[in-house]
Formats: sequence, structure tokens, C-alpha cells
Amino acid sequence: METRKEKPASSSRIAARVMAVVMLFFILASTVFSQEAPKPLTGFELGHGPLTVTSDDLVMFHEENRAEFSGNVLAVQGKTRLKADRVIVWFKKGGKKEPEGPAGSQSLDRVKAEGRVNIATDQFTAKSDAAVYETATEILVLSGREATLTQGENVVKGVKIVVDRKKGSTRVESGRAAQVSVKIFPESDGPKKDSPK
Repeated sequence: METRKEKPASSSRIAARVMAVVMLFFILASTVFSQEAPKPLTGFELGHGPLTVTSDDLVMFHEENRAEFSGNVLAVQGKTRLKADRVIVWFKKGGKKEPEGPAGSQSLDRVKAEGRVNIATDQFTAKSDAAVYETATEILVLSGREATLTQGENVVKGVKIVVDRKKGSTRVESGRAAQVSVKIFPESDGPKKDSPK
């Protein structure tokens, strides 16, 4: 007499979680980052125009085209403000300018921020333990115990958030201690400010 082997309940739960993650990806792409803008992170201007950095200390590595800022670092470029304990900026070597690209991207190559990272524009805010931005690929990576990306009332949390501005994609990764967290308010709804407590 043959006995049927039933699939363990855990496999159906895993499948449901995978499906939920896939659905969240599409929701993120269409809702968290407004469709009005052609790229995610509207207003993010690192690599565009003059860059001003203030800090307690600065060490220049001329041969490596690198500058390391430490202590109460504030970097401002356009409407983008980056605060961190430490910021490392890599510049492109002279004579290797890109034929195309946003203004100012020919000089700024890569930015890495560490310690209490806070990025703010008029469109979004981001908080993490570390952040890296590559001007050539236009990829921003936020990482840490709880990396957070906020646009309006919409909030995304994870241990790693990867935003590819060229592809218009956002990937959020969870950690062992916590899953990905997403809080979304559709444009038609939004939080009720005068709702009773």
C-alpha cells in the first residue's frame, strides 16, 4: 500500500514569502518612488555640480586622487546634503573625462560615507551605517543594522538597500534578525492627519 508524502507546511510558507517579496518589489518600483520622475531618488545630486565638504580633519592622497574627511562631516552638492562621521571621496584622474554624463561627474568618481550616515534632499531622506555612491553607474548602496529610505510618507527598511538610478530599480535585502519592512501610502490615500487617536 502506497502512502502519499505530503509537502511540509514550511515549504508553502517559504513560497508565500518569496511571492510577497516579488510583489513588494513591483510595489516599490511603482509607488515608493513616484512615477513622475524618470529615475529613483529624485533630487539626488552627488556628482552634479560643485561639491562643498566641511569636517574636523582632512587628509589628501594626491597620487591616489583620494580625500578622506573625518569628524562631523557635511558634504553639500546642489540640494543634496550628506552627513557622516567619515567620508572618503575619490576623484577621476585628469584626462579621463567621460564623453557623456551629468555636469560635474567628470571629476567626482566615488563617495563612501561611514558612521551615522544621513542623506537628505528635498525629495527623500536616507539613514544607514554606511553608504557608497558610484557616479559612473549611478548606484547608491545603503547598508547597516537598519538602512532606511524615506520618500514622503513611504518608508523602506532593510540591512541593505541598492538603488540603481540608471535602471530605475531598487533592491532591499533583509538580515537574519529582521525582514524587509515597507510602509506605503498610495497617492490617493495618504495618512489622515486629523484622524482621531
